Order: sequence, then C-alpha cells, then structure tokens
Amino acid sequence: MALEVGLDRHASAYRTFAATVPFRIAADGTDPIAAYTLLRPMVEINVLMRFLTKNPELHVELWNAEGERNVLAMVEEHDANEALRARWGQSPLTAEERAERRDSVAAARRQAQAAGVVGRQKRPGAAGNKGAARRD
Repeated sequence: MALEVGLDRHASAYRTFAATVPFRIAADGTDPIAAYTLLRPMVEINVLMRFLTKNPELHVELWNAEGERNVLAMVEEHDANEALRARWGQSPLTAEERAERRDSVAAARRQAQAAGVVGRQKRPGAAGNKGAARRD
C-alpha cells in the first residue's frame, strides 16, 4: 500500500510540476486570468497528497470508501428517479452489490472513528447533530 501511495505521489507531483509551466506561460500572456483554470488542479493534488501521506493505510482506504459512497449516491438517485430509469434503464448495481458497497463504506467509517480521524463528521440532520441543516 505504501509503495502505491509513493508511486501515486510521484505521478501527482509530476503532474503538478508539469502544470506549472503552462500556468506561468498563461499568467505572463495576454489573458492572465486563464492561468487560474490550471491552479485548482494543482491545489487539489497538493491537498490530496498531504491527506494520503498522513496515514497511507487508513487514508487510502477512506479515499476509496468516499468513492464508493459517491457511486452509491448516484445509483440510489438513479433508482429513485423514474425519468432516469426510463432513459438509462435498470440500475448498474444489483441490490447485493449495493449492500456490499454500503458495508465497505461503513467499515471504513468505523476505522476512521476508531483512529480519531479529524474531519469525519455526522451527516447533516443526523440524530445528535444539533444545528445541522436537514435535507428532505
């Protein structure tokens, strides 16, 4: 796992470095505001690499779980919307696959709670989360 993070870190660092050249050219060019379109990916790569290298074993697991959680959200939105089902057909995941993904996300959350990961918060409107906005 650590080797994978190391390789990813080098690849992302190279992408960030490679983006700085066009950024500098654009910033010095006739339309310097265009350079800002390159700035966000560089910042996101930096933030992601700092997160992953803090605790590679756990944070890579959390990163993957967040991806799974996003997939589940899209699939559940698809299943709940009749227009989407009519246009795109049946859900791409079976009920068993969705349950398996929910279990893996829940396991990653438990690991994060046990490790005391900063930033792991309850969903808005969840029980015990006073003052949070509720989504209906």
